[in-house]
Amino acid sequence: MEEKKHGKLRTILFLMIPVLVIVILAIFLGIPGGETLQKWGNKIPVINRIIPDPAPNKTNTSDSQNDWQQKYLASSAEITDRDLQISKLTKQLRDTKTGLEDIKKNNQELQRQLETKQAKAVQNQMKQMAKMYANIPATKAAAMIASMPLEDAALTISNLKPDQQSSILGGMKDAKKAAQITLLVTEIAGLTEMDPILLKDQIHQIALQQENPTQILAETIAGMPSAQAAGIIQSMMVTNSQTAMELLRNINVNNRSQILTEIQKTNADLAAQIASSLNR
Repeated sequence: MEEKKHGKLRTILFLMIPVLVIVILAIFLGIPGGETLQKWGNKIPVINRIIPDPAPNKTNTSDSQNDWQQKYLASSAEITDRDLQISKLTKQLRDTKTGLEDIKKNNQELQRQLETKQAKAVQNQMKQMAKMYANIPATKAAAMIASMPLEDAALTISNLKPDQQSSILGGMKDAKKAAQITLLVTEIAGLTEMDPILLKDQIHQIALQQENPTQILAETIAGMPSAQAAGIIQSMMVTNSQTAMELLRNINVNNRSQILTEIQKTNADLAAQIASSLNR
């Protein structure tokens, strides 16, 4: 009996081995029907351990690839949309910045126009005041000028003609203030500031630097045309002869002689009096 069983087993094995080889080749070579034989072989004990499991469903792999592709396309579309939004916001920001710069420029231009208008208004006012002082007696104008702050007095005098300046400054009893105003009038001619507040501040700073106004005034008078300098000295000889003589003593001999020559043309007695005082 045992020999018959062993004989049958050998017969089955001889029959199954070729079939098994055919199934495996069919699976690996992709021959049609290979998958069916693979499924059938997987159901048979012992053989199912030799034959590999069926390959995963290709449809599932294809679906997975499609899902990833759709996700990639969706992400790309979202990124593109965000890039467009960023570009739009950047343009809006740039336009806003340009608009703000234009507004700033307009404000600066309006401010400049306003300052120019104010400066012109102040200048016109100063000119009107100067005309008023030109039409009143020099002694009265001198008293009014003397009561003003130094900066305002200098600005007012600077708008007068040279002969009017000489008459008013010469009529001031405060010789020191007259000297300071004369110096400031000379400095004002070189200033370019239009804003009245800033201009007054500059004049104030110049006034603070005047350590010895009498000496500086003497140098200033020496640099004036002889006729104008003579007018100042003549006016000062009436109101404050001591200061006038001090100024003349601080002026060099050549300029002093020219001033005395101009004084002699209009008042020979005064010129002789001054010359006599200087020789003492």
